[in-house]
Amino acid sequence: MTSRPPKLPAAVPPPPAAGLGTALPTLVRWPNLLIMLLCLVLVRAGLLLPELPLSTALLNARFGLLVLAALLVAAGGYIINDYYDVKIDAINRPDRLVIGRVVRRRKAMLAHLLLSGVGVLLAGWLHPVLGAVTLGTALLLWGYSARFKRVALVGNVSIATLTAALVLLPELRCSSSATTATAWCGRMPWPRFCSRWCARL
Repeated sequence: MTSRPPKLPAAVPPPPAAGLGTALPTLVRWPNLLIMLLCLVLVRAGLLLPELPLSTALLNARFGLLVLAALLVAAGGYIINDYYDVKIDAINRPDRLVIGRVVRRRKAMLAHLLLSGVGVLLAGWLHPVLGAVTLGTALLLWGYSARFKRVALVGNVSIATLTAALVLLPELRCSSSATTATAWCGRMPWPRFCSRWCARL
């Protein structure tokens, strides 16, 4: 009686005919970006400006630019994380691998640099302090993806820092505006002053 030949493992399906534009929503984890957007909106409308109507608190160009800058840097962070996890993902989930299979590694790195760079420039245009914080966030995301998440405790501290930076961005924008205007307008009570400037953001 002849033995049957061993079954070969299922072959990984060929990559779909798609480029960076089609694969970008998967790379940047758009559901996570929506959660981040909701977090920023709730902090501004629920904590910083609860006395204002939602349309006044949220429908503002400068606040929109702040949100866009934060989401761009976060999207770049997701791409660089996948970039450094290519070898692990090729073993654990080869059917869901995007970088190196659907999108070339060079294009993924270029997308990361472009998204992060635009986000930092937008935040820096709003205020130098915001630019510095956003730049630090982008660098921390890079360091987390490349090294920190493989080091005990350092990865957890990095994630906690990034989460705190996201939650505090609207307050930081408000405080930095208040600090800048104080140099021109003189001393004023901080709560009323900050509320006035937040209403103008």
